[in-house]
Amino acid sequence: MGDGPTGTAKSMGYLIPAALSKKPAVVSTASKALQHQLVLKDLPTLKEACEAAGMEPPTFGLLKGRGEFLCDRRMDEFLEEEAGKLAGASPELVQIDLWRRSSDTGDKETLRITPPKYWSEIAADSDDCVRRKCDYGH
Repeated sequence: MGDGPTGTAKSMGYLIPAALSKKPAVVSTASKALQHQLVLKDLPTLKEACEAAGMEPPTFGLLKGRGEFLCDRRMDEFLEEEAGKLAGASPELVQIDLWRRSSDTGDKETLRITPPKYWSEIAADSDDCVRRKCDYGH
């Protein structure tokens, strides 16, 4: 699928058969824009259509990679390592620290500023995750 113009319901070409099969399906997207379109528009529309037709509506969720989430441990380590260099010079770092204290998920998408160039240093990373040994309890 894919060369038609935006907004022509191409995604329904795979969502409808997946819903009718009543089997679990995974839809992987190439862009966050399509991800949002599916979760915020297309899948709710499909759900409403199934309900209107008296069919069991599909359930769905959005899965994101670890790199989309802040790691509190890595953030604290970054703050310790960079404190001398960034103290007073990075209002962005202060904003991120304030955001993480109020965030329930640490999802980068809820960060109201453009993720900084050092996001990879503070994001969750499967190679650097201590999992069950984590003192942060995530």
